[in-house]
Amino acid sequence: MRLFEITLCNWQIKISFIMGYGGALLWTALAHDLKHENPERKVIFLYEKKWSDFFRAYNTSDHEIFFNNPEIDLLCSKSEWNWKRFRFRSNKKVIIDLDDISYGYFHGANEEKMFLKTTYHAISMMAMKHGIKDSLLQPRIYLTNKEINKAESIKAKFHLHADQYICLEPDSKDNWTPNRAWFKNSWQQLVDLLNQEIRHKKLSMQLVQMGIPGGISLDGVLDLRGMTSYRECASILEDAKAFISTEGGLAHLSTAVKTKTVVIQSGYNPKELMSYPQNINLFHDMDCFGCGLRTPCSLERECMKKISPESVLSALKPLLLNIR
Repeated sequence: MRLFEITLCNWQIKISFIMGYGGALLWTALAHDLKHENPERKVIFLYEKKWSDFFRAYNTSDHEIFFNNPEIDLLCSKSEWNWKRFRFRSNKKVIIDLDDISYGYFHGANEEKMFLKTTYHAISMMAMKHGIKDSLLQPRIYLTNKEINKAESIKAKFHLHADQYICLEPDSKDNWTPNRAWFKNSWQQLVDLLNQEIRHKKLSMQLVQMGIPGGISLDGVLDLRGMTSYRECASILEDAKAFISTEGGLAHLSTAVKTKTVVIQSGYNPKELMSYPQNINLFHDMDCFGCGLRTPCSLERECMKKISPESVLSALKPLLLNIR
């Protein structure tokens, strides 16, 4: 998930608040919290539309996460809001500025690291700005029939049946930090262990690799990378028995569709920042946990080395007990 962009201007660091797909899903959780508190209130998302985006439906492609969401009553640019505002009663609406960096989970940043907030989940911090102390911590995505049908055709083609496959995404975006990634050898060892378990117990189970083309290619999996859009991928994940990944966009998406998710967490983020309590969050505690380091780790990601493929398999085993 990429929420922020840093650029150099006159030798000073400037931060722009932008979203990746995972970041957009955090906003859907806030909308869900607001509607849960007051279903009658209109939730309005505003953003700054640039001239370069004038002919686009949304400001960024990440806004497609909000499409078809009944808990977001309006998504529009701030300039459009100037004349749309009169359609909404002042005491029946809550306005969310998607460009407001005070919603962010950082204190500051430079080229070497993010100075990340601690104590609360990122969604909880957003919700507390609106007086909500107990966030539901549940992102949402609402698919169209067309998106569901596309995913169903893929599942039918590859004989993927509900609760009879496990999805994995071994890749981690490194354009912001390289320190959230687990190791290729560890991923392959995990796949080998899972396949041994499947054969030994004669389970009706497949392993499915999701994500975008390129990156790590695993042996012993059904490779569906690049066959769906991000939104369509939600329907594949929804029927999976489990999903395994590092912290990132698909982990948030899997949580949104309420699939049990095993997250292999590095020490980049503070533990509580992106850890959903409904998931299985694996991490190895170290003194430098929550480092926010953007440059390559001098300890060669010791926090990730300490998470073994065997420990991930052990976390998954309870989910495999009721599979035939």
